Amino acid sequence: MATADSKDVTETPQAEIFRTEIINYFVTCPLCLEEYKDPTDLPYLCPKDWKRIGNKCFFLSSYQTSCLQASKRCTALHYKARLATARNKHEFKTLTKQLVFPATQHTRSYFIGLDDLDHPSSFKFSDGSPLGGYNEWIPDLSNTERTGCVILDHEESFMWRGVDKTKHEDYFICEINKEAGHER
Repeated sequence: MATADSKDVTETPQAEIFRTEIINYFVTCPLCLEEYKDPTDLPYLCPKDWKRIGNKCFFLSSYQTSCLQASKRCTALHYKARLATARNKHEFKTLTKQLVFPATQHTRSYFIGLDDLDHPSSFKFSDGSPLGGYNEWIPDLSNTERTGCVILDHEESFMWRGVDKTKHEDYFICEINKEAGHER
């Protein structure tokens, strides 16, 4: 029986969805970077040790591994993560100027989510989209340097270079795309 001092506590559909998402988030990502203060922040929270830039969360590895292992490691870090993409100039500048350079200056190269492993010379990004017209290849690369997995080459201002998928080891960048419709 409700008294004058008590309120009828019925949950709105939005509050119920928010509560469910919080529970699911903690189950899949127990280490959170921020506390939940506003339900509208939920889609943009990043796991601990990841950096949020815009609608994406990024993770810079502190160790080197092969391209194939880097891809698996991203998924192991977070079930929605993949190697980072640079499909256009804005994404490339975000990775290089806002993330990689401030963290490492020009001391480390990083794998990104671009390779031709399924079909030689037919590059696609880790989200499944084709290379298209945009690229940041180092000028005058040989054909062998435009195959395999792509790194942001620190010796060439983080422009792209292809490397062997198993023999070459480097650092890597993972991303979680938090935009609506892009989460796996």
